[in-house]
Amino acid sequence: MKKINLLLILCFAMNTASGQDYIPMLENDHIWNAYSVGCPDPCIEQYWEFYIDGEEVLGGQTSKIVRFSNFACYLREDNGLVYSYDFSANSEVLIYDFTLEIGDVYVFPDPVCYEPIDRPFEEMIVVDVTTEFIADEMRKVIYFEDTIGSGTQVEYWIEGIGSSTGLMPGGQNSLDSGMSLTCFTENGNTYYFNGFTICFQLGIDDYSLDSIFVYPNPAGENANMNLPFEFNINTVRIIDISGRTVTELSVDSETVNINTSMFDSGLYVYQALNQNKVIKTNRFVVK
Repeated sequence: MKKINLLLILCFAMNTASGQDYIPMLENDHIWNAYSVGCPDPCIEQYWEFYIDGEEVLGGQTSKIVRFSNFACYLREDNGLVYSYDFSANSEVLIYDFTLEIGDVYVFPDPVCYEPIDRPFEEMIVVDVTTEFIADEMRKVIYFEDTIGSGTQVEYWIEGIGSSTGLMPGGQNSLDSGMSLTCFTENGNTYYFNGFTICFQLGIDDYSLDSIFVYPNPAGENANMNLPFEFNINTVRIIDISGRTVTELSVDSETVNINTSMFDSGLYVYQALNQNKVIKTNRFVVK
């Protein structure tokens, strides 16, 4: 009897493991943040936020509307496969395939809802497939290298989240270095990637955000931060490169002074906040 019970337990465990459900990417509460930088002269940093803004039926299938900046992608997933709708062809393009295994080759599709980047390669090969505890769940992770023989890891995909390069495989815009996923938010919880310790959440026109800045940059013993009244900034936070908050200042005017005389030389990040919501994040240097 004990042997029968043991066999039943083992069979149940095997069926449970083999029947594990795919963790979906496109849930309504998911938010992706990404960072990109390019240096055509001068260098340009950009921060991107991707969020789901409803649904639309296209070609008889229901797609999620994923917005970023002034653009939108129409994405649909089906048990590990994620498609983007191509309006010019009135059809779907496969952009993610979480059924890939070691040795499989992924060929980048032609851009559908985003600008291409100048990649040195057009395809990549799966070199490892693991299951890892990421963002509070066991998730399938697929690691890729390029196929041109350099042996360089170019990106990885995380089940239920997406690519290490942002929402889309291979990055999303035409700046030199493409994109990096900075953080992913699910159920109100935020998880960080690629060594980042903060999110770059916008929700405000990029050009308006340009009026929030630190000067001089690089800074000496003091720096000032310009904070236009319309943003209602009430807190400024300064973070060092390790992610430690070195100072946090209350704001009651359009200019705040930052005493950097006690800071070590190097790169810092500032955050401008309105009632605990990050309005802008950027970097500055202390000499």
